[in-house]
Amino acid sequence: GLMTTSKPAAKKTSNKTAPATDNDTATDGPLFYVGIGASAGGLEALRPFVAGLPPHANMTYIVAQHMSPDHRSLMVELLARETKLNVVEASNNLPPKADTIYVAPPNSDVTVINGKLHVSKPTNTVGPKPSVDRFFVSLADDQEDRAIGIILSGTGSDGARGIKAIKAAGGITIAQEPKSAKYDSMPNAAIRAGGADLVLPPHEIAHQLVAIVQRPRALIADDAEETPPSSIRGIIRQIAAHTGMDFSNYKDATISRQILRRMAAMQIPSLDAYGEHIARNRQELSELAGNFLICVTSFFRDPDSFDAVRRNLREVLKSKQPGDDIRVWIPGCATGEEVYTVAIILAEELGEYRDKYRIQLFATDINSDSVAVARAGIYPEAALSELDSKLIARYFTAQEGMYRIDSTLRDMTLFARQDLVQDPPFVRLDMISCRNLLIYFKSELQERVMKIFHYSLRNNGILFLGKSETVGR
Repeated sequence: GLMTTSKPAAKKTSNKTAPATDNDTATDGPLFYVGIGASAGGLEALRPFVAGLPPHANMTYIVAQHMSPDHRSLMVELLARETKLNVVEASNNLPPKADTIYVAPPNSDVTVINGKLHVSKPTNTVGPKPSVDRFFVSLADDQEDRAIGIILSGTGSDGARGIKAIKAAGGITIAQEPKSAKYDSMPNAAIRAGGADLVLPPHEIAHQLVAIVQRPRALIADDAEETPPSSIRGIIRQIAAHTGMDFSNYKDATISRQILRRMAAMQIPSLDAYGEHIARNRQELSELAGNFLICVTSFFRDPDSFDAVRRNLREVLKSKQPGDDIRVWIPGCATGEEVYTVAIILAEELGEYRDKYRIQLFATDINSDSVAVARAGIYPEAALSELDSKLIARYFTAQEGMYRIDSTLRDMTLFARQDLVQDPPFVRLDMISCRNLLIYFKSELQERVMKIFHYSLRNNGILFLGKSETVGR
């Protein structure tokens, strides 16, 4: 089914939490997983943070602090001095407990799988350890709206992509107030690239967490089949008027997940109160629209799928003569990783004959901010974690801790802001790559998009979809 991204059944149980009264300890309800990512200057931020944590709450804390691989970590001892909570080193296959702080060991990656902590040797050489992005992406997949991601002081941009993954899954994201951080580039990347919900100094983050997990989760539409209340439709209409983006054909689950997320982050108790908040802060409409469009992407995402595409593309290329067009459209291109992945595959397959063909990659997205990032073609180290080091050497240039895509690949790509539904499509295409976009659309819209794709593709053209997407009827 197309609904694999939202798991309404699991959501309902977490909504039935009894409202916490004043004399209640905040220990009822499901366990929240609080992930904390930090790098240089992280210890200075972690001290007041752990000192401010409550003695009892339905939260477990997992710290991914970049460390030099050969050092024994003193992190556990140093943090234990600041708090009554248990502080231990994370170990493999461990189900984390409430009111405990787990610290990732040096030269390891930490992830969450089926509720348990997994500690493993890093697979890739590029990028800092432990990888905050890798940790947060796994946390988002595993815990969905029970994940909370926090980015503290550090250099670089590790964690920004992970913050987006947590937001997309319905969890809440927080960045350290950059002025309070010894090194502000990691928090700044979390705010700019990830769009953190809250920005606070470390001790205030700790206090805010209690309020976030105690707030009973408002229910919007209990059943995916029910039409959402008119206030959600009202919000969608306001977004259309304010931003020009129409989300009326997006699945209710996607819309309500993000509205609930924003309400929880700002501790707004009801949909009516959220409506009043929007009336006072029109900027919230752009914020919410951006949240519907959050897209978590990486180079060669789902490598097996790309192997299959490469084999199919090879067949298409065999039928081409020198001088022929090779035309590919990537709608919903987001920040461009997918686009350049296809470009790398074409470059690898054609080798020295690449210049004999007229290659055109059309990359479009409704979100103009994403298109601007894609057009620039400059990526943080963390985005390249799945890439083979030979490909990195061949197609990227390192500059100031970032990686710039090779200009020959950049030159075969045309980027544009485009509304897939309203703007005219590209035609005579050899391939369309549209992954993990249709899952957010209601079935009528999916069907309309399929007709567009069918019209756009050449005979025997390739349509590349995401893992949980089908062509419907």
